[in-house]
Order: sequence, then C-alpha cells, then structure tokens
Amino acid sequence: MKAKLLAIALAVAGASMAYVRGANAPAKMPTKADEMQCCTMDPKAAATLERIKKLEGTWTLPASEGTGGAAMNITFKSTAGGSAVIETMFVGTPKEMVNLYTADGDKIVLTHYCALGQQPRMKQAATDDKTIKFEFQDGGNIKSRDDGHMDAVALTVDGDKLTEDWTFYADGKAIDHKVFELHKQPAPQASK
Repeated sequence: MKAKLLAIALAVAGASMAYVRGANAPAKMPTKADEMQCCTMDPKAAATLERIKKLEGTWTLPASEGTGGAAMNITFKSTAGGSAVIETMFVGTPKEMVNLYTADGDKIVLTHYCALGQQPRMKQAATDDKTIKFEFQDGGNIKSRDDGHMDAVALTVDGDKLTEDWTFYADGKAIDHKVFELHKQPAPQASK
C-alpha cells in the first residue's frame, strides 16, 4: 500500500513540476488567432467616424458671451482601438463634459455626458461634405423627452474652423441654441 501511495505522490509531484515549468516557460509571440476578434464596422459608419477622427487635437474658442466670458478648449482623441472618439469640452473646468462617438449600424451615435447629470444619445441624422448632424434618440437620466436636455448638434468643419451648433430642448420644443466657432491649434512640436 505504501508503495502505491508513494507512486501516486510522485506522479502528482511530477505533474505539478511540469505545470510550474510550463508557467515559467518563455512567453510565445502572440499569433493572429490569439488576438481579440473585433466586429467589423459598417463602411458608412466607418467613413463618418474617420471624419470625426480627423478632428483629433485641440480646438479653441476665445473668451466670449457664448462661453460665459471664459475661453473654451475642446479636444478630440481616438480611443478603443480606433472604434470610438472622445471629445472633451471645457477641458479642465468645472463645466467639463465628454462626448463619445461610436458606430451603431451604418450611423454614428453621440452620447453627451452632460454637466446637467444626463446622458442624451443622439444618432447621426444627415451629413454632407462639411456637416454631420445628430438628433435625439434617447438618454440616461432623462425621464421624458420634455425634460430639459441637449437634443441635437451639428458639427461643421471648414478648414481649421469647427462650428458646433447645440440645441437645448424642453417642454416639447427647442428653446435654446449655443453655437461655438472653434479654431484648430497647431500640434505641439517635439523637442529636439
């Protein structure tokens, strides 16, 4: 009986050593099969997202009434392996807000993480060579469409100028527009 137990113990120890050796073996180079597989994006949505990706960088609006007297910076940054774009508005201020652009079928959806504590979602409604329009679809922390919220936005690019035309909606109608005309800031030069 002792000999049988000793043989089992040695077999378990040998298997454990082989497992530990395997864990300490040099890492193999990942293959294509090891990479996360991704869903393909609809070509129409991909083309629109590429236009938004081209906004990457910092855009500035000098101090004006439209921003409450303060200068405004907006940044665009591609993220999630190029499948989304993050826009940060009023960077570094108490009014800072984030917009996330992602694909949904053949359209782009914009989720606006608002300083009002809501997350209206707007879906791409129309585009032309210069303008991409988004209209309200639904949203988080919005009980009814009549709750005050950002309801639509149009992004118009003309060279180094970006115009964002935001529509605020409440009680069954659009009640305010905020138009921001921003200019692209040159990318910082790398130090030598």
